Amino acid sequence: APPAGAAPLIPPAGVTNQTREPVRESPRESARETPARPAAARTGVMIQVGASDDQAKANALLAKARAQGRGLLASAQPFTEKVQKGRETLWRARFAGLDESRAEAACKALKRSGVACFTTRN
Repeated sequence: APPAGAAPLIPPAGVTNQTREPVRESPRESARETPARPAAARTGVMIQVGASDDQAKANALLAKARAQGRGLLASAQPFTEKVQKGRETLWRARFAGLDESRAEAACKALKRSGVACFTTRN
């Protein structure tokens, strides 16, 4: 926190408080990192399968969704996205790289398997 009486820091235009973090599938694979935010996430549709206050839990959500996705997420790129909501930090668990129809089909299959999800445009 800034010292008392200090002016608040205002980020430059276009800068947000979101930080993209790499996904780590397991501790054994920690040396292999996916891009901070996959190139495919810049356009198109993403699937969010949850959010957690802990990155490891968000990664577990991704692993569970991939296992339940019945192959529909095989080509999708998993990633976590760190977001600040006031004083709270959350890690969104998302998949990118799908077109709209494939994302909708994957989300529908996930919901039938008990995994909550929704699609969102980037």
